[in-house]
Amino acid sequence: MSDAPERIAPCKHLHGARVEPLMAWVCGQCFAKLDTRPTRYGMVRDAVRGSEFLQQIVWQAEIRKSQHGLTLADFLRTMAKRFIYRCREPMVFEDAVEMARIELEALGDEWLDPAYDWSHAGARDMAEEAMTHWDHEASSNG
Repeated sequence: MSDAPERIAPCKHLHGARVEPLMAWVCGQCFAKLDTRPTRYGMVRDAVRGSEFLQQIVWQAEIRKSQHGLTLADFLRTMAKRFIYRCREPMVFEDAVEMARIELEALGDEWLDPAYDWSHAGARDMAEEAMTHWDHEASSNG
């Protein structure tokens, strides 16, 4: 066996959403936080000048919506609101959104995987399930 560290293929960040409380673009595949929306630029011939080329956006990561009309940002905010509502200790909204992002990251499946309910009710249920695990961990550590 090699002593070289295992290399993990980088995420292509093909879809996700800008999540304002986190001030980041969150990937819908690996839930990584990025400074900006993934964008690819290319040289495109200027239609007016003909011979000149301009640098333009040729691709951007998609902002996908669930069948219920929610973006990833909407879903994270709904989870965060449930955390705040049900948590015993006061929680700052930004921290609650980050906890929601971490919970989705731990799922290991990407945004809009058909195995999950990506509605507001699904977000609340997912938050409730996460808090059940928190309660179990807290009681086993005590």
